[in-house]
Amino acid sequence: MQPDWERETTRMAAVPALPGYDTRPARLREEVPASREWAFRHDLRAATRDIHDRLHAHPAFAALLASPSDAVGYARLLGQLHGFHAPVEAALFRAAAVLLPELDDLPRRRRAHLLRRDHAALARCRDDVPPLPPDGVVFEPPLSRPAVLGCLYVIEGATLGGRELSRLLGPMLDALGLIAPEGRRFFLAYGTAQGAMWRRFCDVLDTAAATLAPADRQAMEAAARSTFLIMEDWLTRCHEAA
Repeated sequence: MQPDWERETTRMAAVPALPGYDTRPARLREEVPASREWAFRHDLRAATRDIHDRLHAHPAFAALLASPSDAVGYARLLGQLHGFHAPVEAALFRAAAVLLPELDDLPRRRRAHLLRRDHAALARCRDDVPPLPPDGVVFEPPLSRPAVLGCLYVIEGATLGGRELSRLLGPMLDALGLIAPEGRRFFLAYGTAQGAMWRRFCDVLDTAAATLAPADRQAMEAAARSTFLIMEDWLTRCHEAA
Protein backbone atom coordinates (compact mmCIF):
# COMPACT_ATOMS: atom_id res chain seq x y z
CA MET A 1 0.00 0.00 0.00
CA GLN A 2 1.29 3.48 -0.85
CA PRO A 3 2.00 5.77 2.11
CA ASP A 4 -0.17 8.89 2.33
CA TRP A 5 2.56 11.27 1.16
CA GLU A 6 3.20 9.18 -1.96
CA ARG A 7 -0.47 8.97 -2.93
CA GLU A 8 -0.81 12.73 -2.45
CA THR A 9 2.32 13.43 -4.46
CA THR A 10 1.03 11.49 -7.45
CA ARG A 11 -1.93 13.88 -7.50
CA MET A 12 0.14 17.08 -7.40
CA ALA A 13 -0.35 17.81 -11.09
CA ALA A 14 -4.06 18.31 -10.36
CA VAL A 15 -3.38 21.12 -7.87
CA PRO A 16 -3.10 24.64 -9.38
CA ALA A 17 0.30 26.14 -8.65
CA LEU A 18 2.78 28.59 -10.05
CA PRO A 19 6.05 27.39 -11.57
CA GLY A 20 8.43 26.33 -8.84
CA TYR A 21 5.78 26.30 -6.15
CA ASP A 22 5.38 23.17 -4.03
CA THR A 23 2.01 21.82 -5.10
CA ARG A 24 1.56 19.28 -2.34
CA PRO A 25 -1.15 19.85 0.27
CA ALA A 26 -0.16 22.05 3.21
CA ARG A 27 -0.37 19.11 5.62
CA LEU A 28 2.30 17.25 3.67
CA ARG A 29 4.48 20.33 3.28
CA GLU A 30 4.49 20.80 7.05
CA GLU A 31 5.31 17.22 7.94
CA VAL A 32 8.88 15.95 8.08
CA PRO A 33 8.63 12.64 6.22
CA ALA A 34 9.88 9.61 8.12
CA SER A 35 12.02 8.57 5.15
CA ARG A 36 15.42 10.24 4.98
CA GLU A 37 15.00 9.95 1.21
CA TRP A 38 12.51 12.79 1.38
CA ALA A 39 14.15 14.83 4.11
CA PHE A 40 16.65 16.55 1.82
CA ARG A 41 13.83 17.86 -0.34
CA HIS A 42 11.99 18.87 2.78
CA ASP A 43 15.03 20.88 3.87
CA LEU A 44 15.12 22.68 0.53
CA ARG A 45 11.39 23.38 0.64
CA ALA A 46 11.67 24.78 4.14
CA ALA A 47 14.68 26.92 3.20
CA THR A 48 12.85 28.51 0.26
CA ARG A 49 9.23 28.55 1.40
CA ASP A 50 9.11 32.29 2.10
CA ILE A 51 10.22 33.06 -1.45
CA HIS A 52 7.72 30.49 -2.79
CA ASP A 53 4.95 32.37 -1.03
CA ARG A 54 6.04 35.73 -2.43
CA LEU A 55 6.30 34.37 -5.97
CA HIS A 56 2.88 32.77 -5.66
CA ALA A 57 1.43 36.26 -5.13
CA HIS A 58 3.73 38.08 -7.56
CA PRO A 59 1.84 40.42 -9.92
CA ALA A 60 3.81 39.08 -12.89
CA PHE A 61 1.59 35.99 -12.80
CA ALA A 62 -1.70 37.91 -12.76
CA ALA A 63 -2.33 37.39 -16.49
CA LEU A 64 -1.78 33.67 -16.09
CA LEU A 65 -4.26 33.28 -13.26
CA ALA A 66 -6.88 35.70 -14.60
CA SER A 67 -10.17 34.29 -15.83
CA PRO A 68 -10.24 34.36 -18.77
CA SER A 69 -6.49 34.42 -19.27
CA ASP A 70 -5.01 37.54 -20.85
CA ALA A 71 -3.24 36.56 -24.08
CA VAL A 72 -0.99 39.63 -24.27
CA GLY A 73 -0.19 39.43 -20.58
CA TYR A 74 0.59 35.74 -20.99
CA ALA A 75 2.95 36.51 -23.88
CA ARG A 76 4.65 39.13 -21.73
CA LEU A 77 5.06 36.59 -18.92
CA LEU A 78 6.58 34.07 -21.34
CA GLY A 79 9.17 36.68 -22.28
CA GLN A 80 9.93 37.43 -18.66
CA LEU A 81 10.32 33.75 -17.82
CA HIS A 82 12.59 33.36 -20.84
CA GLY A 83 14.77 36.17 -19.51
CA PHE A 84 15.29 34.06 -16.42
CA HIS A 85 15.41 30.50 -17.71
CA ALA A 86 17.59 31.03 -20.81
CA PRO A 87 20.67 32.46 -19.05
CA VAL A 88 20.21 30.24 -15.99
CA GLU A 89 19.99 27.09 -18.11
CA ALA A 90 23.04 28.08 -20.15
CA ALA A 91 25.25 28.52 -17.08
CA LEU A 92 23.73 25.85 -14.84
CA PHE A 93 23.62 23.00 -17.34
CA ARG A 94 27.24 23.52 -18.38
CA ALA A 95 28.27 23.25 -14.74
CA ALA A 96 25.95 20.31 -14.04
CA ALA A 97 27.39 18.30 -16.92
CA VAL A 98 30.78 18.42 -15.16
CA LEU A 99 29.82 18.44 -11.48
CA LEU A 100 26.77 16.15 -11.57
CA PRO A 101 27.50 13.64 -14.35
CA GLU A 102 25.11 11.06 -12.88
CA LEU A 103 22.19 13.22 -14.06
CA ASP A 104 22.79 12.06 -17.60
CA ASP A 105 19.55 13.32 -19.17
CA LEU A 106 20.40 17.03 -18.91
CA PRO A 107 19.75 17.86 -22.60
CA ARG A 108 16.17 16.69 -22.20
CA ARG A 109 15.72 18.97 -19.20
CA ARG A 110 16.37 22.18 -21.12
CA ARG A 111 13.13 24.12 -21.50
CA ALA A 112 13.99 27.73 -22.41
CA HIS A 113 13.45 26.88 -26.07
CA LEU A 114 9.87 25.89 -25.20
CA LEU A 115 9.23 29.43 -23.98
CA ARG A 116 10.42 30.74 -27.34
CA ARG A 117 8.12 28.32 -29.17
CA ASP A 118 5.12 29.28 -27.03
CA HIS A 119 5.83 32.98 -27.54
CA ALA A 120 6.21 32.52 -31.29
CA ALA A 121 2.91 30.62 -31.41
CA LEU A 122 1.11 33.53 -29.75
CA ALA A 123 2.83 36.04 -32.04
CA ARG A 124 1.49 34.20 -35.09
CA CYS A 125 -2.05 34.66 -33.80
CA ARG A 126 -1.95 38.24 -32.54
CA ASP A 127 -0.28 41.40 -33.77
CA ASP A 128 -0.10 42.97 -30.31
CA VAL A 129 2.19 40.37 -28.71
CA PRO A 130 5.24 42.12 -27.24
CA PRO A 131 8.64 40.85 -28.37
CA LEU A 132 10.91 38.77 -26.17
CA PRO A 133 13.03 40.94 -23.86
CA PRO A 134 16.48 41.55 -25.37
CA ASP A 135 18.26 40.78 -22.11
CA GLY A 136 17.90 38.60 -19.04
CA VAL A 137 19.30 37.88 -15.63
CA VAL A 138 22.99 37.73 -14.88
CA PHE A 139 23.62 34.25 -13.50
CA GLU A 140 27.05 33.07 -12.43
CA PRO A 141 27.57 29.33 -12.99
CA PRO A 142 27.59 27.27 -9.78
CA LEU A 143 31.05 26.04 -8.87
CA SER A 144 30.28 23.06 -6.63
CA ARG A 145 28.03 20.00 -6.48
CA PRO A 146 25.97 21.45 -3.60
CA ALA A 147 25.37 24.66 -5.55
CA VAL A 148 24.39 22.72 -8.69
CA LEU A 149 21.93 20.61 -6.67
CA GLY A 150 20.33 23.69 -5.11
CA CYS A 151 19.95 25.49 -8.43
CA LEU A 152 18.58 22.43 -10.19
CA TYR A 153 16.03 21.95 -7.43
CA VAL A 154 14.56 25.33 -8.38
CA ILE A 155 14.61 24.70 -12.14
CA GLU A 156 13.19 21.17 -11.93
CA GLY A 157 10.65 22.20 -9.29
CA ALA A 158 9.35 24.73 -11.79
CA THR A 159 7.86 21.85 -13.78
CA LEU A 160 5.44 20.93 -10.99
CA GLY A 161 1.85 22.04 -11.45
CA GLY A 162 2.38 22.95 -15.09
CA ARG A 163 -0.27 20.59 -16.43
CA GLU A 164 -2.97 22.34 -14.41
CA LEU A 165 -1.70 25.74 -15.53
CA SER A 166 -1.89 24.63 -19.16
CA ARG A 167 -5.49 23.55 -18.53
CA LEU A 168 -6.31 27.02 -17.19
CA LEU A 169 -4.79 28.56 -20.32
CA GLY A 170 -6.69 26.15 -22.57
CA PRO A 171 -9.81 28.23 -23.32
CA MET A 172 -7.82 31.31 -24.30
CA LEU A 173 -5.30 29.37 -26.41
CA ASP A 174 -7.96 27.20 -28.04
CA ALA A 175 -9.87 30.36 -29.02
CA LEU A 176 -6.73 31.53 -30.83
CA GLY A 177 -6.58 28.25 -32.73
CA LEU A 178 -3.66 26.94 -30.68
CA ILE A 179 -4.51 23.34 -29.91
CA ALA A 180 -2.47 21.59 -27.22
CA PRO A 181 0.44 21.44 -26.91
CA GLU A 182 0.81 24.63 -28.98
CA GLY A 183 1.26 27.75 -26.85
CA ARG A 184 1.72 25.81 -23.60
CA ARG A 185 4.73 23.58 -24.22
CA PHE A 186 6.74 25.16 -21.40
CA PHE A 187 4.12 24.40 -18.77
CA LEU A 188 3.51 20.90 -20.12
CA ALA A 189 7.26 20.39 -19.70
CA TYR A 190 7.97 16.66 -20.01
CA GLY A 191 4.40 15.71 -20.86
CA THR A 192 3.47 12.18 -19.82
CA ALA A 193 7.04 11.66 -18.55
CA GLN A 194 6.67 14.42 -15.95
CA GLY A 195 6.44 12.07 -12.97
CA ALA A 196 9.34 9.93 -14.11
CA MET A 197 11.56 12.96 -14.78
CA TRP A 198 10.85 14.44 -11.36
CA ARG A 199 11.49 11.11 -9.60
CA ARG A 200 14.73 10.68 -11.52
CA PHE A 201 15.95 14.11 -10.44
CA CYS A 202 14.90 13.49 -6.84
CA ASP A 203 16.76 10.18 -6.79
CA VAL A 204 19.94 11.94 -7.90
CA LEU A 205 19.36 14.80 -5.45
CA ASP A 206 18.78 12.49 -2.49
CA THR A 207 21.70 10.21 -3.28
CA ALA A 208 24.10 13.10 -3.78
CA ALA A 209 22.87 15.06 -0.75
CA ALA A 210 23.29 12.01 1.48
CA THR A 211 27.06 12.24 0.98
CA LEU A 212 27.31 15.97 1.76
CA ALA A 213 28.66 17.41 4.96
CA PRO A 214 26.33 19.73 6.93
CA ALA A 215 28.13 22.82 5.61
CA ASP A 216 27.65 21.60 2.05
CA ARG A 217 23.94 21.02 2.64
CA GLN A 218 23.71 24.60 3.85
CA ALA A 219 25.46 25.68 0.64
CA MET A 220 22.87 23.69 -1.34
CA GLU A 221 20.05 25.50 0.44
CA ALA A 222 21.76 28.86 -0.07
CA ALA A 223 22.07 28.17 -3.80
CA ALA A 224 18.37 27.33 -4.04
CA ARG A 225 17.45 30.53 -2.20
CA SER A 226 19.78 32.60 -4.37
CA THR A 227 18.26 31.18 -7.57
CA PHE A 228 14.74 31.96 -6.39
CA LEU A 229 15.77 35.47 -5.34
CA ILE A 230 17.29 36.13 -8.76
CA MET A 231 14.01 35.08 -10.34
CA GLU A 232 11.98 37.24 -7.97
CA ASP A 233 14.18 40.28 -8.57
CA TRP A 234 14.00 39.81 -12.36
CA LEU A 235 10.22 39.47 -12.42
CA THR A 236 9.86 42.52 -10.19
CA ARG A 237 12.07 44.64 -12.44
CA CYS A 238 10.19 43.47 -15.53
CA HIS A 239 6.84 44.21 -13.92
CA GLU A 240 7.91 47.68 -12.83
CA ALA A 241 9.26 48.46 -16.30
CA ALA A 242 6.07 47.32 -18.08
